[in-house]
Amino acid sequence: MRHLQAEHLKADLAIVEAKVPARCTAKARQIQSIVEHFKELEEYRRRIESYPLFSLAALVLLAMLCGAPRGQKDLEKFAASMSQGQRRALGIRRNRQGKLPAPCQSTFSRFFSGIGAESVNRTVLAIQEKLRGPAPKDELVVMDGKEPGMAAGFDSDGSDGALSALFGQRAGRHQNQ
Repeated sequence: MRHLQAEHLKADLAIVEAKVPARCTAKARQIQSIVEHFKELEEYRRRIESYPLFSLAALVLLAMLCGAPRGQKDLEKFAASMSQGQRRALGIRRNRQGKLPAPCQSTFSRFFSGIGAESVNRTVLAIQEKLRGPAPKDELVVMDGKEPGMAAGFDSDGSDGALSALFGQRAGRHQNQ
């Protein structure tokens, strides 16, 4: 039914659509397939409670694929909108009440502080290539650079802390290098 859709939404409707939070529509098998890609990430924590490292990394990728903003609060909202079955497929462990809890903002903060960003980036790009195929050669690319503060924990590896993100406009492809 794509032929019945307007090329662009009217301004009144675009405002409403922009307020609708991204939701994960992936089925359990699809989520488990994504999780498998991240199981090779090296665990840096001594104790794991509810969220194995591969679960958090897969959740971040799912949020990206579903168009969720990438802030830690946005990731928390995205995770909270997931069903218990989707959380089970991620490998999230049950809490004392028998529920599969959604990770909170501080969990994502600790994740981003401790994980090797380069290893996650390589894995995300490989998964994207597998799911979407090679990037179009004529793709317009937008670059966004950041200098996070020490509290963000991005420069724990001795680097200067600068981050850059490349994003393909037409195909909506993440292209960090």
